[in-house]
Amino acid sequence: MGGADDLRLRVLSGVEGLGEAEYLRLAVQQAMASVAGLGGFAHLREPEEQALRLEAASGLPAAVCRRWERLTDREETAPVQAAREGYAVWAPTWPTPADVEDIDSTGTADWEELGVLSAPLRVDGVLVGTLSVLTAAETSGEERAGVERLAEAAAWGLPGTEMPRLSGPPWWQEGSGTQRPLTDNTRIETPMGTWDWDLRTGKVQMDAASARALGHTGVAPPVWDQRLETWLSHIHEDDRSEVDREMRRALAEDDAAAGHVSAIVYRVRDAQERIGWVQTLAWIWRDEHGEVVRAFGTAADVTGQQNRLQFLALQQERHPDPMCALGPDDRVVWNNRAARHLTAVRGFGVVGEIPWLADPRLEEQGLPNMLRFARTAGGAAVQHEVEVEDPQGQMAAAYTVRAFSAGEHVVMQMVDVTAHRRAERTAVGRARQVERLRSEMAAALHAADVLDVVTRHALPLVDADGLLICRVSGRERDERTLLGEVGYPAGWGRALLDRDDPALQPRTLLDDETPRFVTSAEIGDLWPHLARLVQQSGHQAWALLPLDVGGGSAGRERVGHLAVSWSRERDPGPEERTLLVTVSGLLAQALARAWAYDREHARAQELRRSLQPTILPDVPAVATAARHRPGQADEPSAWYDAIPLPGGRVALISGAITGPGGLRTAVTMSRVRTAVATLAREDHPLRELMVLVNESVARQADDAGVMLLVAAYDATTGHLEMASAGHPPPALTAPGGGSRVCDLPIGPPLGGRTLPYEVSEQQVPAGTLMTVSTAGLAADGSNARHLDEAMARRLERAAAESRPDPGSGLETLADEVAADLDGRQRDAALLLARLDRVPDDHIVRWDLPLDAASASRGRDLAVEQMRRWHAAEEMEWSVQLAVSELLGNVVRHAHAGPLWVRMLYLNPVVVIQVHDGSRSSPHMQPLQLMDENGRGLLMIGKTAAAWGTHQTHDGKWIWVEFHPDGVPRGPAIGVDDGGAVDLDELERSLGVSEEE
Repeated sequence: MGGADDLRLRVLSGVEGLGEAEYLRLAVQQAMASVAGLGGFAHLREPEEQALRLEAASGLPAAVCRRWERLTDREETAPVQAAREGYAVWAPTWPTPADVEDIDSTGTADWEELGVLSAPLRVDGVLVGTLSVLTAAETSGEERAGVERLAEAAAWGLPGTEMPRLSGPPWWQEGSGTQRPLTDNTRIETPMGTWDWDLRTGKVQMDAASARALGHTGVAPPVWDQRLETWLSHIHEDDRSEVDREMRRALAEDDAAAGHVSAIVYRVRDAQERIGWVQTLAWIWRDEHGEVVRAFGTAADVTGQQNRLQFLALQQERHPDPMCALGPDDRVVWNNRAARHLTAVRGFGVVGEIPWLADPRLEEQGLPNMLRFARTAGGAAVQHEVEVEDPQGQMAAAYTVRAFSAGEHVVMQMVDVTAHRRAERTAVGRARQVERLRSEMAAALHAADVLDVVTRHALPLVDADGLLICRVSGRERDERTLLGEVGYPAGWGRALLDRDDPALQPRTLLDDETPRFVTSAEIGDLWPHLARLVQQSGHQAWALLPLDVGGGSAGRERVGHLAVSWSRERDPGPEERTLLVTVSGLLAQALARAWAYDREHARAQELRRSLQPTILPDVPAVATAARHRPGQADEPSAWYDAIPLPGGRVALISGAITGPGGLRTAVTMSRVRTAVATLAREDHPLRELMVLVNESVARQADDAGVMLLVAAYDATTGHLEMASAGHPPPALTAPGGGSRVCDLPIGPPLGGRTLPYEVSEQQVPAGTLMTVSTAGLAADGSNARHLDEAMARRLERAAAESRPDPGSGLETLADEVAADLDGRQRDAALLLARLDRVPDDHIVRWDLPLDAASASRGRDLAVEQMRRWHAAEEMEWSVQLAVSELLGNVVRHAHAGPLWVRMLYLNPVVVIQVHDGSRSSPHMQPLQLMDENGRGLLMIGKTAAAWGTHQTHDGKWIWVEFHPDGVPRGPAIGVDDGGAVDLDELERSLGVSEEE
């Protein structure tokens, strides 16, 4: 509870002279103010009938009070539960009316949405009643405890109430048998008597009690002449007009005959000019003609009660919180000393002013609306927060304003919560800074990024102006490396690390095992050899913190030290020290992650460099150039490749891993690249190749996505096939100008469900420039079909230039295009290929019949063509052998056409292709000495550089490739003395002859 709540307890405990109902009403009002209640009431217990009877209420209409007039033990309302349980209870339950027809639903429906908080009233441990408050929402535990304390204070003062009950003292003040009364206080009864004024005679008759009451006010029985004028002459001159007005109103009102009561409290003077207070109640009596003939009532000396109310007013005057009362016109009619001295907010300090006209900031804060609501709340306290700013827009003051109506006035109390609000805002701002520091440290990849984050955010957190970070390494963790420093002279940090004293423990400033907060003078005492250096830094206070990571069973590891300093004297409080320790922990974790990332990144980069082809292979009639540009995250994930295929063809490959980067991505890239290259060399049809690659990626690429583009180009025909799995389409630039992005169907990235990929086929003119990039060729790096204009002009210019060879200028063009890709978010690979043709005179094809004579015919044609090309003579024997063997195998095993032979001269390489209509492929098998089949393929494998099978839509062709260098001269079988091979004899030994 705050200061105002403590004052409520003191005031409530010290009040004397009030009647029972008035005292309970005061307790209800204090309870309402403590929890911002909307109304309240108090019940006293009827022990004979085990019920609670309504004794006092505040802020509630009559219809609501009737609902709570009497509560039985059978109901589960909050007062009944509090009486039964013995502690404060909040409940939304309202009592069930005894007579439903008597309920004014329009008067209670809105109120029934409120809940009730009730606390028991106990005197000497005996339950005497309950104290209740109506609230809009369920109260907190702190609020319940506060109302319980108010109930305890109210119960303590309840035995001293002065107004007697008509039925005698309350049951809880009566003794039982020999038991001592529950209270020893002697009751001080208010002097009260009756009077009777006969308007026809003018005489005022009083009983003895009334005479005694008047005697307390200066009109003693000896001087009483039964004249009304004598009594009126003793009324204080400031109150006479009000008394006269009330008398005339009572005599003139028509409802006087209905038993209307007129009540007034006023001051009187005695012979010694002492002031007293009298309370008069009057009833008017009319005769059968409606004429007023008589007035009678009671008179009581309430001087003691009024003195206590004046004491309360004095207490409010001295209250530390600003308080004021506003009249019906919203002008200040009263204020206490704190309000008069209020400087942060104008408008409450001068009587007669409207607060928000004197200080417009109050209207912006909604104070007029708050007062309007308070006037309609039926005495319930209304609470509102008011904040005012200074000219610079900063919060100058903050108040919690509580207001409640008192008749036609509104009373306001302002609790200064400026310090609390500033502390809250400081804590919120600091929490946001810590969260920003945490999030940016978590996002920092490299150690340099971590140092930048801590420099920008850590110093403002504690209003420091110096920071130094060093790293420790070595087996003994005694090697220190300066990582960064801010706020010190140049070279100061390095000089500090170079100075230590082995005789001291710790040896130097940054060698402590636990956080230390010291001044420069204390550093000089601990490390005398550093005193002069620390003085040169210009800083006075220091926080020295170790940077540790790990914990648990693995233990903690020291990774560095952090020094934070202030250039002025400063002793960090507990909150700042905790904050600095937290920052050091975040910094240590972030540095450890960054160093681990840097190590992994370095290994990944080295692996990527080792995986990327440094020199692309020479491919007939196709010149290539490639570049790799790491993205902003510097993640090695993209690659390129060129795979020579048989028959003057080439597979151009571009791919990328869409994973998180780092070493794992690099390893995945290596696996996928190897799988793609291996499957491509097997010379599968492109559609089948994409399916096989997808299955392979699904097995080994984990959760990483793979985008891939494969383009198969046949340099003998100009035929280009392409398939894409999530890869941006390439651009084709014709030699005569005009660049376009290929209209290529883009399938899903590899690694998902096995789906057929669409293959795009087209004929391209010789000299076409093909540009492929994993980052895309559109300006935004997307899969858009619109080529960047600057890049399009560059490609068209390069394609149109005359060149001595296909590769001329391609490397320069690759550098220029790669420069355009710099700065892209992701890793980028670039592959350029100039697609030329194998000359027509280097390609020859013969269609042959499916008979044994074709072997001899084909051999002769091959030798003749070799000599026409001026191919290396040392390859003639191998070529003749291959043609004979392959044609013989077709005749003996395939039995299906068409049969044709094609020869390519890819200077200096010679390629032979033999086609038949069978889809079965020959396989080389181990031979035994007496085996008759399989010797031909064995001889081809010994003499050729490479051989294999390629499936076509109408069969297959077997290809054999011969190189002039390093090729064996052939086997020693069937060689005459001159070294020549008798191929006819060789054919007969293989079971193939022209006669067959």
